[in-house]
Amino acid sequence: MPRSVEVHPNGLHAARATVNPDRDPVAHVNLEYSGRLRQVEQAERMPLSLVEALPSLPGCFQSKNHLDPPIQRSHYTPASRGRAWEMEARAATRIVLQFTNRGTLFRSWARRVALLVWVVWRRVFSKLRGELSILRGNLLVLVISWMFLYFAGYMVYPYESLYLKALGASPVTIGLIGSLGTALLCISRIPGAYIADRYGRRRIIVTMTYGVALSNALLAAAPDWRLAAAGIALHNLCLVYQPALQAITADSIPPEKRGVGYAVADVIPSAPATLAPLAARLLVERYGFLQGVRIAYWLVTLLSLAAATVRALWLRETLEKRAGAEPRGAVSEFRKFAVEMWAAIRGMSRPLVVLTAVLLVSAFEEPMFSSFMSLYAVEVVGVSEPDWGMLGAIYSAIPLVAGIPMGKLVDAVGRRKALLAAYILWVPSTAYLVYCRSLTGMILISVAFALGAALFRPAHNALLADLTPRNMRGRLMGVIGTLNLVVTIPASALGGFLYELNPTSPFMLCVALGAVCITLIALLVKEPESRGRRPW
Repeated sequence: MPRSVEVHPNGLHAARATVNPDRDPVAHVNLEYSGRLRQVEQAERMPLSLVEALPSLPGCFQSKNHLDPPIQRSHYTPASRGRAWEMEARAATRIVLQFTNRGTLFRSWARRVALLVWVVWRRVFSKLRGELSILRGNLLVLVISWMFLYFAGYMVYPYESLYLKALGASPVTIGLIGSLGTALLCISRIPGAYIADRYGRRRIIVTMTYGVALSNALLAAAPDWRLAAAGIALHNLCLVYQPALQAITADSIPPEKRGVGYAVADVIPSAPATLAPLAARLLVERYGFLQGVRIAYWLVTLLSLAAATVRALWLRETLEKRAGAEPRGAVSEFRKFAVEMWAAIRGMSRPLVVLTAVLLVSAFEEPMFSSFMSLYAVEVVGVSEPDWGMLGAIYSAIPLVAGIPMGKLVDAVGRRKALLAAYILWVPSTAYLVYCRSLTGMILISVAFALGAALFRPAHNALLADLTPRNMRGRLMGVIGTLNLVVTIPASALGGFLYELNPTSPFMLCVALGAVCITLIALLVKEPESRGRRPW
């Protein structure tokens, strides 16, 4: 990426750089300590970052005369800039080697390592500072509010089904509550999109974030599962602001930096949230399960109020012209969405249809785990409630560590092989879950599930982008996302009925569905021959 050439105001006061082409045809940097820098030969061949980094090295590198003029890099050409980036790591190593010659300033290995770390840190910090420069305005406000909300969600979500069970709900009731919440979330998305485009983004986001805080207060104060179910229903209705949140996020990130913008917006709030299950575990250990989870929900209420207040004070509207209300506007939006959804489905290619089928089967399996795995681990495997919080922390932390390596692996081996690898991790682990009766086994299962998820997410997103035409990508992805929500509505209720019959039944069904997905991926899912050359 092109960079502008800037010279440090102090200049290079304590080194003389010469180029010896005999030792390196590209550029051999030989730095010697002297009282004054008189001349730089062929400066355009010297890596740019060295000129930026050396003036900020410790004082022993600088001349006692602070009035020396800065070096002018007037002969540095853009053609040599790419070469400078490639040579940077090698040049940093050469600096260490040259300054550690016998009779020079540095002789101890500790100082050699310190010098190398300093140069590398300067390089990494400058890149990190550039990536985080987009964190300003609305995006910064959203990231701060997400830090509160992510921590809150990670604290109580692992215990939600156990909490409902402690309040008197049966497995069937827990499944029905999950289906009701998903149905309300699915229904709320269309009017949410209409409100965001008609009335603006900020108002609905702020109002409904306060509504989320109220729903958590209902869960904290619930004397039985009925009021808790009302809180869950209210929570999903308040998520009507999600389309507005997605829109204001996209509005707040420069188009040329949307990739890194979304990555920063996801990673920064998720990092501290990995400690949330451990915080909930401490509460459960100290106050008992029911009282500890109630306290956790009250903390979640406070964190939600903090997020809503941050948004109310500093979030700015991005919709310049508001169209206002129109008669039957929401009804027409429903009708328009249905027509566009059907047209998008009819326009799918065969590989995309197969991939969509795999994603729908995967979405159908998800409530079996999210709603009933905690019950199974505590009631059947024998894991304690505090240890279940520890397992939640492990599952949350692994994607942060393995996410980038797994993403690179997806690009290296291909999307189809990565999807197969994810299911090869999932299916045997689910089968082992049926027979597992120890905490160590549950840790291994959690690690396998997390690694599979770290493979599956980038692989299916990348393959989905590869298989969708650019001019239909938004509609197709919206349709597939909506279908994923629709299929989870009956799945949660079915999981409750199966768990009531036999606690292992939901997971045995998932093993069978996973085998179906492996077969579909292996036989029918096809990758484009060339990802870089597409007709659209």
